[in-house]
Amino acid sequence: MNIRWIRQWLPKHQKDKWPEHLKTGAKGEKLARDYLKKQTRLRLLKQNWRKGKYEIDLIMQDEAVLVFVEVRTRAIQSKVPGYATLSQSKKQHLQKAGQYYLKALKQKPRTYRWDVVEVRHGDGEPEIHHFKNAL
Repeated sequence: MNIRWIRQWLPKHQKDKWPEHLKTGAKGEKLARDYLKKQTRLRLLKQNWRKGKYEIDLIMQDEAVLVFVEVRTRAIQSKVPGYATLSQSKKQHLQKAGQYYLKALKQKPRTYRWDVVEVRHGDGEPEIHHFKNAL
């Protein structure tokens, strides 16, 4: 089931009524966004950009480079890291989303890249790992 599709139908102001996995995903995206803004030169342009069934978690700028960011949120005790959960079909889906975004821009960037941010959370401080040029 496509979580992003479900989330678009749930009222944003009623996050307390969201299923637990959607709350976890939203929390992970916020942690990733804050981490990237604080720890890197990346500047946020858009969050949760959507076109039909396609969504990009974060769209950021690294000087002249447009950066698409996929956030993977996992429990700290997960055996499989979030980065490893990106299937080939998910990567193709993300690439297609990026193509739609680029097509909509009036001024195209000279270059772009896909980053993945893995957020591992538990009772303590979350662990955040940033993978540049991941796709």
